[in-house]
Amino acid sequence: MELLHWKNLLTYNSEEISFLMLFLNVEIFKPGIPNLFENLKKYLNSVENIKSQNFRFFKPVEKKLKMLKDAIENDKDSEENFISDFENLRNDIENYFEKFYDLKLEIFHYTGNLLKQNE
Repeated sequence: MELLHWKNLLTYNSEEISFLMLFLNVEIFKPGIPNLFENLKKYLNSVENIKSQNFRFFKPVEKKLKMLKDAIENDKDSEENFISDFENLRNDIENYFEKFYDLKLEIFHYTGNLLKQNE
């Protein structure tokens, strides 16, 4: 079921977001990189924004799971309301997941060559 999949992804994303915040705050980058601090700060702000979006989606997903249960147990009106609400949530959450994955790729693309090397 798609809702359960989203709930699992949101939970997993929470862990990834925690990692990204730690990654961007730890001094693991080569010194002397122009604009490094500014770029890391920009990425950290973006991760904070994604974190709040991730948190905001937990409640609607839980609500839709409850609505689905009610629709199964009750009447057709509940089912029609569920379907309409579900489609709106699907669009929002798919956009969120796309933004999150794009941000992760951008962060790792930017920082990949900037990590300190063990010598």
